[in-house]
Amino acid sequence: MKNFIYLLTASGILLSLIGCVENPLKDEQYVKKVFIVGAADEVQTKEIYYTSDEEQETYISVGVGGSLLIDSDVQFALAEADEFIDEYNERYISGENPRYHKINEGLYSVPSMSGTIKAGETYARVPIKIKAHELECDSLYMLSFKLASASCEISKPDTILLFTFNMVNRYSGNYQLQAITQELQDGQPVGDPSMVASVRTLKAIDEYEVRFFNLATIEENRNIASSCIRMKINPEDNTLSMSGWDKLEVLSSEGVYDPETKGFTFKYVYRDTDGKTYSVEGTLKQLEEN
Repeated sequence: MKNFIYLLTASGILLSLIGCVENPLKDEQYVKKVFIVGAADEVQTKEIYYTSDEEQETYISVGVGGSLLIDSDVQFALAEADEFIDEYNERYISGENPRYHKINEGLYSVPSMSGTIKAGETYARVPIKIKAHELECDSLYMLSFKLASASCEISKPDTILLFTFNMVNRYSGNYQLQAITQELQDGQPVGDPSMVASVRTLKAIDEYEVRFFNLATIEENRNIASSCIRMKINPEDNTLSMSGWDKLEVLSSEGVYDPETKGFTFKYVYRDTDGKTYSVEGTLKQLEEN
């Protein structure tokens, strides 16, 4: 009986102690700081879709950290920081390699450089409008922004955002090429045909046009002029037309795009920079993203 009384007494004391202990997580555990989402990366890449006339939008996200949601609005202001584009080039681009440069003033706009993270929210977005149809597919465009001010403390390592663009359309991406190529002389086959299998990157150059490296050519900038083909898709019937990008000459072409399988079937005849003529018949099948 005494043991039972002692147990009840101890339990009562323990419960009273527990009732006096406050939850340590009910208060903010950190100093709330404002930051640009993605600024911790060296460069952030944003996908921009080519369109014929409409402006495309991308966003800068500004967040606020802490263990609790904010209980009042946080105001912030951004500013462009072009000097960091030059700094990035000096630090990471060597020799005669192409350098990043700012988009021309008339090709983008930022409706407002300021924003508000509402109470109870964790971030806010600032829109940037891009005239995608006027951008060149091979130009290394870059924009840079910094946090100029905020109504609470700014996170110092995460105040500068550099971002570049990956121009895309509905056809761009990675594809598996399966093709048979045959050398021709005076329109007649010479020697044995060859099988070609390789992964090709279809690069968007317009809303309905892509560019790819011929057959198994190494996909490097130095080979663009001599070995690239541009392929245009007719949006009305999905038929294809091909032409050489620069020095490679496409003599004839035909083909079709299948929107259900997201694949191309084609035939073309081309003349390379050595003056030799070849026929190519094959398919491009889009690879699934991991």
